[in-house]
Amino acid sequence: MSLDETVRNNEINLVEMENVLYSMKIDTEQQFYESTSTQQDAFNSSSNNNNNIDNTQLTSNNKPLQQTSNTIVKIEEGQQEYNTSVTIPPKIPKQDQQYIINTKYGQLQLSCDRIISVLIMLLAIITLFMMAFLSACTLILETNTENKTFNHTTQLSKNLIRLNTYYKIIMESEIVELLVEEINETMIDVTSDYHLLLRDVPYTGNTDKYSRASVITRIGDYFNILESNHFHLYNQVIENNYTDTKFFYSNYHPSLVNFTQSLDLALILADKAASNEDEYMNLNAIIDLVLSVFVLIIIIPSTAILLIKSAVNDNKFLEKLKKADARVVIETIADIRLQNEFKELCKEHNQLSKYLFMERVQSFNEICQRVFALQDEIEEGVNLEMSKKMLIEIDQLESKKFELSFELITEYLDLGSDTFLGYPLIGGKKAAEKIKKIFDTQSVHLPENLFKNVQSNVSLNLLPIYKLCKSNQQRKRNQRMKLMKKQQLATTQ
Repeated sequence: MSLDETVRNNEINLVEMENVLYSMKIDTEQQFYESTSTQQDAFNSSSNNNNNIDNTQLTSNNKPLQQTSNTIVKIEEGQQEYNTSVTIPPKIPKQDQQYIINTKYGQLQLSCDRIISVLIMLLAIITLFMMAFLSACTLILETNTENKTFNHTTQLSKNLIRLNTYYKIIMESEIVELLVEEINETMIDVTSDYHLLLRDVPYTGNTDKYSRASVITRIGDYFNILESNHFHLYNQVIENNYTDTKFFYSNYHPSLVNFTQSLDLALILADKAASNEDEYMNLNAIIDLVLSVFVLIIIIPSTAILLIKSAVNDNKFLEKLKKADARVVIETIADIRLQNEFKELCKEHNQLSKYLFMERVQSFNEICQRVFALQDEIEEGVNLEMSKKMLIEIDQLESKKFELSFELITEYLDLGSDTFLGYPLIGGKKAAEKIKKIFDTQSVHLPENLFKNVQSNVSLNLLPIYKLCKSNQQRKRNQRMKLMKKQQLATTQ
């Protein structure tokens, strides 16, 4: 039984066998013969000849097995270049991770950049609110209540001293009507300053011993006693024209002293409030400094980076749109009906070198497409003779690709400048260096997209000529339509 019949009985062709062996990465000859012996065992089981074969008999006595091995070795030699000619797939660029949020209005897609933008915006809003809150608290504290407390206490002390002096003069001498009026007016001022003091005692000056409520209560109690003694003494002077010296020294004067001393409690609260305000101002200044540094170092640079990145992405997107529009130039060069006219227009506008470059790159791409087609046919499974012919053709096409790319690089990209055919290169010299690096490292099987970036940019440069070509086509079409209408009118007449 021949090897072909054996393969058909086992329902596997030679190309598939060879691919399986390579996919399993069988590197040693011993592993190769073991895999081949498996195929022979399957053949022996199908023909009901189950014989035990050891490794020494396998290489010396088994002729069908030798035939199988020799044939596979030939396939290995014939398709060696085919296996090495498979183009390594291009590295897929890493895309931004998308986060999808389902809402009742639909799906919301958020990229990392958008999430970072939202977080920065929230941080900026929170920072501004904190600074506004601290400023508002500063305005509340800067009501100068402690200063007003100091002023009211000073004014009360002065009036109380005057009141005490006036009463002493009356008690120790005769009643003077002018002094009685001064006593009345001074007591009115004391009452007014007392109520203003109660209003302006600061709320932020509480201490461990004294609170605002307790201080106001104590001052109020002493004032009520003083006021009661004052009315008693004053009525005695006014109504009875009598100076009660004993009552003055035993009741009125001590109540006045107690009230005067109670004013010190208001001063303690005012002093504590001023101290708290100073501490708050210092803390507020530190927090404002930290927030300002946070805004300057993190928020503003992050916002600037995101804006720049967004602008760059927008430019890249616009560049992609332009390249998509410029794709029609490549299609026009490949179109037999339009390429001659387009070439003439390029020649008229001194763009012939660009057209010739595009034409040769188009030839390079067509060769790549032919190589891919042959590789697909081999993978689908063809007979041995056809496979050898295809492998030979692939080898020839790869040689043409190498020659054509070498000519393109030598004539157009080895100029050592940042321009290519009169326009700036993508990334300057880096674009040409990248192509030459790929050519040097992968010269046997060059990728199809070797000249893709440069081809796209040349297409952009030739886009105005393409539009001119389309307008010429449209004008000719309109002229033909007019001529046809005239001919129709002439025939009808």
